[in-house]
Amino acid sequence: MPMLVHVMAQPELLPGEGPVGLVLVPHRELCQQVHREIEAFEAFTGLVCRIVCGGADEEKQKADALQRVDVVVATPGRLIRMLNKRWTNLRRATYVVLDEADELLSHGFEDQVRLIMSQIRPDRQVLLFSATWEEAVEKLATDVCDCKPIQINCGNTKLSACKEIDQTFWCAGRVGANWPVEESKVQALCRAVRNLLEPLREGAKALVFCNTKEVVPKVVEVLKAAGLPGEEFSSKLSQQKRDKLLEGFRQHGPSEQPVLVCTQVLGRGHDFQNVRYVINYDMPGRLVDYVHRIGRTGRAGQRGFSLTLLEEVDLRLARELVQCLEYTAVQGPPKWLVAEASKKRQQKYAKQFRNEGPPAFGCALPQPEPVPTREPGAAHAGWEGRGRGRRAEFLQQCCGRGAARA
Repeated sequence: MPMLVHVMAQPELLPGEGPVGLVLVPHRELCQQVHREIEAFEAFTGLVCRIVCGGADEEKQKADALQRVDVVVATPGRLIRMLNKRWTNLRRATYVVLDEADELLSHGFEDQVRLIMSQIRPDRQVLLFSATWEEAVEKLATDVCDCKPIQINCGNTKLSACKEIDQTFWCAGRVGANWPVEESKVQALCRAVRNLLEPLREGAKALVFCNTKEVVPKVVEVLKAAGLPGEEFSSKLSQQKRDKLLEGFRQHGPSEQPVLVCTQVLGRGHDFQNVRYVINYDMPGRLVDYVHRIGRTGRAGQRGFSLTLLEEVDLRLARELVQCLEYTAVQGPPKWLVAEASKKRQQKYAKQFRNEGPPAFGCALPQPEPVPTREPGAAHAGWEGRGRGRRAEFLQQCCGRGAARA
């Protein structure tokens, strides 16, 4: 709203002069969402808003840019391409919005954002929106503003989830979990979706998140084999197919595809007012991504529900999850998760993750091989060098060669 007021207060634009307002977002789906919000005011203000992003007709975007454009919603890469080809310019741009700034930085757009900001006149007004306030985001905010920026916090600056979301966790074999221990991760997912069939028929929607686009079609195949709803949404699909899926998913009331199985591409920024359920089939590698994912529900004061399916290797994040739940969740962290957050167990899971990495789809974690025992102080068989115990084993594995050896 402040941007629209600012644009209307400027002298009339001529074709080819470039926009007054510029909104930078990480990907195309967010471009379309912001454009829809601005479009609602076009009939009353006469403002012209255009999208500049990848996956769309470049010639059409060129033709639109050469006409009068008041506001441009863009992704950094395509905007730089159009600036280099002189299809548009930023000489009149005095109002800049960086939306989802933390995601812009995490996707490697930082250099592109700084390049774009260097082409905008210094008497600009900049608004930076970020759901998490990390050190890199704070540094970017300081750099893109010529004066000391004003920081407005909604809630606390600590990493926390929305209090309107009931968060549930399942992990095979863990005492206190509300699921039978004999179930596999895939079976737990099917059971969860099956329990949602009645709300889904009444118009509710659900998102199932996976960490990689290779896992998404496998999860969809499992759901359909069980007679359950599920549709694939990832960067592997054509842009036309993705647009059609999102359009059907956003509509109110019952939908043909009430469940989308997706990657992190839908994990941030998107406002789905009818999503009541979020299932993390894969626990993300960072807690901040978990907070963003479950934040697709519980919006505008509505109650939301999330279920996260954990594997043993995911328990390396147990301590961070417990801290997040203690601060935000009404129900508090489950007792079995608190037990897994102990220092000794955290060291075990961190070592296991370094050695084995994340598990493959549908596979149980391999059990670590037992360490052979031997008498204390006895040298490893076949090793004649110095050292006893674990150090001798390490030196044997590296054949006596190291950074200090020729």
